[in-house]
Amino acid sequence: MRNLCLKSPVQPLSSTFTVAPISYAIPLPTVLRLPNLHILLGAAASLFATAFPHKQPSLQPSSMRSSLISLFFTRPLVPCTSQSPSNVVFAGDSAGANLCMSLLQLILQINRTSPSTIRFHDHTVDIPLPAGVATHSPWMDMTRCMPSISGNAHYDYLPPPITREKAANFPHCEIWPTDPPRGDLYCDISMLCHPLVSPIAAKDWTGSCPLWMGYGEEMLVDEGKVVASKAAKQGIPVVWEQWEAMPHCFAMLLEGLEAGKRVFKDWAAFCDAVGGGKSEKMETRGTWFAARTGKEKEMGVLALGLWGEEDLKEKMDMAREARSEGKEGEAKILPQPNM
Repeated sequence: MRNLCLKSPVQPLSSTFTVAPISYAIPLPTVLRLPNLHILLGAAASLFATAFPHKQPSLQPSSMRSSLISLFFTRPLVPCTSQSPSNVVFAGDSAGANLCMSLLQLILQINRTSPSTIRFHDHTVDIPLPAGVATHSPWMDMTRCMPSISGNAHYDYLPPPITREKAANFPHCEIWPTDPPRGDLYCDISMLCHPLVSPIAAKDWTGSCPLWMGYGEEMLVDEGKVVASKAAKQGIPVVWEQWEAMPHCFAMLLEGLEAGKRVFKDWAAFCDAVGGGKSEKMETRGTWFAARTGKEKEMGVLALGLWGEEDLKEKMDMAREARSEGKEGEAKILPQPNM
């Protein structure tokens, strides 16, 4: 695991803890140096960026463990990077955003247990909540069961469910399939519906810090809507921004467009606000941005999620079973696991 710590010339009020495993395949913070700097400068914050083990040889929960251990480097155990948890903001995009949300769920669960501490290098440490979590196009559902996966494919560059013809030509290499084989690149099939793998499955967000989510009209947007509406209904301040006809992580690709500039501006502003001690003033709000005009329209965050817990569970279970039995699409490219 590699860590990159950037300090601004003036000691900032807040610190942004970013994770950068692109699709869990390119886990290096250097590939996101420019986006990180946009947030760093916009929020007047210090930056702690992390890298993770490559996905195929190391299955979950290794990425979660790496995230948690990296978080300790922002604590008083490491004086050169010490920050109060109340000034730390988790930030990430896509798969990195998945880890941010999963790590938040883990910390929430730890704080609900007794004792709510863990041992780390002969120290007993508590794990307080961060000031906020700010994510761009977070990947919330590893089963890929939501309607937008196919319904919004014409706006996106993410691969749609793979056809049988393409699956037949999927190449093997030294590290994949794994030995013994498992049925998903990120984790064992049995874990796909676990809330620390797919945050969409988490039922309880009570006690969470404020959340910021920025999406396009992309394939992953439905899963984000479920999490945003669920958290908002449980009293968590959620700031939701969605941009018409924009693809996954569009701010990273289209930085020169006004839409990309606005995403980074709002993303950094959220980090600056919650990291600077203004979490209590944060309120739930949703905004839709028109593609051609940039005109803004209010969105009701509470009404974003159109699927109840039972419907969601059924969708995810069916997708997991199809993957396990090798029946459909992407399941064809994956080895049969030892179940």
